Amino acid sequence: MKVCLSTLIVIFALAQSIHAGSGEEVISDEKTLTLEQVLNHAVKKSPEILKVRRDLLTRLAEATDVQTPESPEVQVDYLQPTGDIGEEESPSSVDFEFTMPLRISYFGVRQAYASALKDVARQENQAAVYAGLNNVTLAYYRLWALEQRMAYLENAEALSKDIIIRIQARKDEVPEQQALLFEAEAYRFGAEAGAARAQILEAHQEIIRMTGLPYSGIKTVRPMFVPVPLNESQLKQFARSRSGMRQLIQARTRAADRALDVARLDVIPEFSPRFLYEWSEAEEEKRWGVGVAVKIPFLNQNKAEIQKARAEVDLAHAEEKAFQTISLDRLIEMRVRTARAFQTRADSYWTKILPAYRKLYLVTLINFEAGTATVLDVRDAQTRLLDAENQALQNTIESLSARALLEQLLGGKIEEIK
Repeated sequence: MKVCLSTLIVIFALAQSIHAGSGEEVISDEKTLTLEQVLNHAVKKSPEILKVRRDLLTRLAEATDVQTPESPEVQVDYLQPTGDIGEEESPSSVDFEFTMPLRISYFGVRQAYASALKDVARQENQAAVYAGLNNVTLAYYRLWALEQRMAYLENAEALSKDIIIRIQARKDEVPEQQALLFEAEAYRFGAEAGAARAQILEAHQEIIRMTGLPYSGIKTVRPMFVPVPLNESQLKQFARSRSGMRQLIQARTRAADRALDVARLDVIPEFSPRFLYEWSEAEEEKRWGVGVAVKIPFLNQNKAEIQKARAEVDLAHAEEKAFQTISLDRLIEMRVRTARAFQTRADSYWTKILPAYRKLYLVTLINFEAGTATVLDVRDAQTRLLDAENQALQNTIESLSARALLEQLLGGKIEEIK
């Protein structure tokens, strides 16, 4: 069954707006789910993805706070003097004062800094969502591999027991130590199958924790992926159109530069324009005026913030320079070759190597029945098949990991490339 992942970008967009439902889901029995179904549920219910969304909203709020000036201060004083008993009552008065604290950096520079911070937050959020979904994908594939391994071990145990029966039927021809060898093999396969079952239970819980699935466990369907395109220029063009690693590094550099601009401008003293109004009942007149209050940075000239901002700028520019030393196109070429090589190796095991070893094992069994192969030949063929099965599963996991690294660099899923 083929699982299409081309909807992951749409899923990511939905992750920004979907809220968890108010009703609680009831835990049900184990269920067979495709990778796409698991990923769709992870976007809606995964604690990791929801935490990423919460962090994004927090960082956007902090960026807004950076560009928002301090609130003005209003002070109103009403004076109603009280005299002694028998004396004439004293006149009342009203004093009104409006103060607005300001910094030069609030006039454009902080707005640019806030915009850069929001850009970084959104791009890092997208990268974090992809990382979360890739973690779910890897967990799903690990569970699938464990299920395949357990199935094979159970089959190997059954075959070993079957061979024991065959050996017993020919016990006069087969040495006793060879029969004991297969008895030990049957016990070993049974023990390893039991360990695989325990690992599957742990893998179930890991996926349920990562996705919030309302099941006691799940069964997997082998995911099938679109091959890595042979046309590298197509991949490079796709990477330039998406918010990949290069855009993220550039956004971080812009944010660091703007932070230094703000720190430098904040050396200029904070000033507070003031508007004053006064009314006196005694003089029956109204007076108003303007003024300004200035904080003099006699001891604090914002040196600490400037030093911190410069350190961030140096780091950001160093990362950008290091990234540019090996161009994006070159990085894509290297990761494409790695992903393609791993994919070819994994496909070869499933389509060529494993079928060959399975055929070898069956032929050896037939020859054993015919008396032209020994028990040791059967054991050797069985061991080779088991080793190839394990290697095929490992190669598949490595292929998926290499694919995930490539997609992280591209800024999107290979399934989206047309």
